[in-house]
Amino acid sequence: MGVQDYNRLITQLEPFLPYIEEVYFAGGEPLFIDEHYRILKLLQDNNLYHVKLVYNTNFSVLEHKGFDILSVWSKFQQVFIAASLDDSYQRAELQRKEQNWQQTVNNRLLLLERCPNATFLITPTVSVFNVFNLPNFHKEWTEKGLVDAANFFPSMLSQPEIYNIRILPRSLKEQVAQIYSEHINWLKEQPTQYPNHKEVQLKDFKHCIDYMLSENWEHLIPQFKQRCAALDALRNESTADLFPELSILLD
Repeated sequence: MGVQDYNRLITQLEPFLPYIEEVYFAGGEPLFIDEHYRILKLLQDNNLYHVKLVYNTNFSVLEHKGFDILSVWSKFQQVFIAASLDDSYQRAELQRKEQNWQQTVNNRLLLLERCPNATFLITPTVSVFNVFNLPNFHKEWTEKGLVDAANFFPSMLSQPEIYNIRILPRSLKEQVAQIYSEHINWLKEQPTQYPNHKEVQLKDFKHCIDYMLSENWEHLIPQFKQRCAALDALRNESTADLFPELSILLD
């Protein structure tokens, strides 16, 4: 958005400022966008700290051009953050090439320290790369107090099809179905501050199983293997080393 477009937007918004209840900042990545910070300043200049701030973010940065987002969020009564985190550690860094996992963890700890009332959710996209480890990631962050057990909502990757979990052979699908069934049982026993979220969440995890089993896309495995080999050569990495559970697809 250019300066003129932004100024035009603000001019249109100003008459409605007293009536704003919620502002939703969607991805791309709003924490990199200058206009996002201008809108926050507009809300602050008008003392609109009751407005609910809602974000979709990869949660990679908390500062932008000297602007400390936590110092602003701490002033608002309601901040709702949906973090697009798909996996953990090196697995996460391979799937999202610009991600620094330790920085992501540090950002979460800072948010807990400085904005303890912010609602934090994780919204992973389930692919062939993270489908096996996602329950482990969920459990680890729950047990460490980094996310409420009920604030973890998986959704399915549809494109590119070669990364879709429907390409898994039957033997791996059966393993995944067992892992997710056990995870659902674990979730049912977890305490939560958000009981209304749990019903939706359980349906989301059950949908992962149903979606995966609904179609057979094994014919795409050769394309998956070819793509991984090409990217490994380009990046000097090894998909097989980081994702040993996929060795049957890569051999």
